Amino acid sequence: MKVTHVEQFVLDIPFESKRLERLMHRAGTHEERVQAWRVETDLGILGYGEGPGSKASIARITGHNPFEFLTDDSIGFGIQMALYDIAGKADGVPVYRLLGPKVRDECPISWWAHDMSPEDWEQEVKRASKLGYMSVKLKARPWRDIFAQVEAISQVAPQGFSFGLDFNGYLLNAGNAVPILRELERNEHVQIFETPIPQEDVEGYRQIRRRVAKPIAIHYGVPPIVTALREEVCDGFCLHGDSATPGVMEVTREATIMAAGNKPFWLQMVGTGITTVFMVHLGSVFSHAQWPGITTHELWGDDLLKERLEVRNGYIQVPDRPGLGVEVDETALERYRVDPKALTPRDQYLQARRVVKVKWPAAIGQKEGPARCFASESDSSFFAYQRAFYSGNLPLFVRGASLEVVEDDGSPAFNHLYERVKSGGTGGVWE
Repeated sequence: MKVTHVEQFVLDIPFESKRLERLMHRAGTHEERVQAWRVETDLGILGYGEGPGSKASIARITGHNPFEFLTDDSIGFGIQMALYDIAGKADGVPVYRLLGPKVRDECPISWWAHDMSPEDWEQEVKRASKLGYMSVKLKARPWRDIFAQVEAISQVAPQGFSFGLDFNGYLLNAGNAVPILRELERNEHVQIFETPIPQEDVEGYRQIRRRVAKPIAIHYGVPPIVTALREEVCDGFCLHGDSATPGVMEVTREATIMAAGNKPFWLQMVGTGITTVFMVHLGSVFSHAQWPGITTHELWGDDLLKERLEVRNGYIQVPDRPGLGVEVDETALERYRVDPKALTPRDQYLQARRVVKVKWPAAIGQKEGPARCFASESDSSFFAYQRAFYSGNLPLFVRGASLEVVEDDGSPAFNHLYERVKSGGTGGVWE
């Protein structure tokens, strides 16, 4: 069997709703642009993947047996995924049989979306629970009221539904983190705190773990894993959340270290239904993939599969059919196909002028509370208001904090506000 043709599909898949589109564009992280692959062989077997790949990788694998590259992470995760799909189909076995002995028939999975208001999070949790999810990962941000968010979604979450709160380091240090985490952990739904402070702060994590009862998770890699395990900085890990070029061998190596250290983890692999089902195959053979895995496939209005991946009681069944065990929707690949050089919808959004306004509650005797205004420009997807908080220059995680986006309506009032904010530099201005 030889690879005869590799086709790349660059797609713009709309988000599930206009509400999510607005929120995701403002966050400046995940977007509509997706890269998928179809690999063909001389035996007529097709394989599908999603994620990184390159022209050089296409040239390397063309004319060769797909099995030669199953352990080669350098070809790119998307193409590697497609080769596993082919190999499983050729051998008549599901992908997990090529990865190792299965340790679970169902894999836990979590809902995910970015930071948003309590009202928006209520809508997310309602939708998640309706579709069978029993956990959600929230982005905890200092320009939102995390206490109000947790309280709001606790009112709509079913019994047993759990929250993972991801701070991405915004609590900055153990002194800030401990009182906030201890207050939040009183909520029965809150189960995991992810990266409360910058991960380089080993002693800070040791202090937090001594004083906070619920599990602390960090991303694998920082600090070095030997240090993280020796110093007991956390209770578990997120694998591949930060890697731009994940691969099967690398994630297998990390999962083996987790098993040796007896540390639970979740797999975090951003993608559509194609990536999600591959993550499920991986999770089925890793003994310590015990925490709910995270992809973003529910963000989009189409998961690129002919049949939806059913989530029941927070779990996805591991497919037993050959290869990935799902049918990719070829019509969807064509429907969402775009010119790779075209601006993404997110890029188009970011070209427009807008002001981001962070507001805090009024003090006693005040009619309105203070507000700090920032221009919308980003620097490598890191916005000015994000830098201001991460630098410790603004109040952190205050009850009643909120974020408002002021769009350019062409009015003199907006022009005046925008120019004033721009003249204030990247640190923003008080309203």
